[in-house]
Amino acid sequence: MKLNGLLTGLAIVGLLLGSGDAVAVEHSVDCDKGQSIQKIFDKAPTADREVSVNVTGDCYEDVRVTNDRFSITGDGAATIHGTVAILGLRGGISDITVDGQVRVLGAIAGLTSVHITGPGPGFVQSTGRTRLRDVYISGNLGPGVQLTGNGRLNFISGAVESNDGDGIYVEDASALVGSVEIFGNHSGVNALMSTVTLDNGASIHDNGNHGVDGNFHSSILVNDSVEIFSNGGSGIRLEDDSGLLAFGPVLMFNNGGENVFCADTESSAKFHSGAPDYVSCTGFDQVATHAVIPTVTFESGSGTHPAGTTMMGDDAFYTSDTSDPLGPFF
Repeated sequence: MKLNGLLTGLAIVGLLLGSGDAVAVEHSVDCDKGQSIQKIFDKAPTADREVSVNVTGDCYEDVRVTNDRFSITGDGAATIHGTVAILGLRGGISDITVDGQVRVLGAIAGLTSVHITGPGPGFVQSTGRTRLRDVYISGNLGPGVQLTGNGRLNFISGAVESNDGDGIYVEDASALVGSVEIFGNHSGVNALMSTVTLDNGASIHDNGNHGVDGNFHSSILVNDSVEIFSNGGSGIRLEDDSGLLAFGPVLMFNNGGENVFCADTESSAKFHSGAPDYVSCTGFDQVATHAVIPTVTFESGSGTHPAGTTMMGDDAFYTSDTSDPLGPFF
């Protein structure tokens, strides 16, 4: 009987330790002492337990994460000099600088209080879903953000500035841009076969080319309290059967070209109230026939669309509820 009791106790302990609900395994890495973030992930199991890495110092390494659940947290002064590639199921990076590039490939990821600067595109995402909060992307030699392959990006707050390429480049993907300042780039936002929503607080100004460039069946949706001004080209330029749908007044002025310019008769714009001056579109006030208007739940809301209002269907990705299916990083 004593042996059976012992075996039963060991079995219970084994079940607890083997449970997928086990607490995260925490590690501390001091790169100034020669320790490595990558070595932690190389040794950690890729499934079951979350791997949490707390980082201090300057880390001169590339980091490739394939773990199902992970977090990399700096102390506000830590810097990774290299590429951080996220290929796992879900995870987050916070309170750290990346002097290089952050790549999300098919994962669900969240970045909070992260600064990205480096020699190529700053933040690169192909497929997957990502939310950026208080993220600052500057001084990259390519685009600040490069989003492709049906990826979905919710850029809640931060800035994209002084990048040699476009501030945000979106191809065959969807982006929601909230309280983000986009300036000093080639174009502010460049969309190709994509949907881009500019929500309350977005400010696009002083870019060398267009503020927003919508191309090849792209859809641009603009909510209240959006500013587009002092760009070298048009405020918003539409081409190849692209459409603009704006709710409420949009502040647009001092752009080098028209505030809104349609480069062909298939592209068009519609304003629900208060169209700006200098709109040059054939079929003005008519949404493009084939353009797909984005699905969006407004986070901050407006007089026309209170917070929580969903346009064109229901998509959990665009909800502001932090308990949504995407998990706590969002």
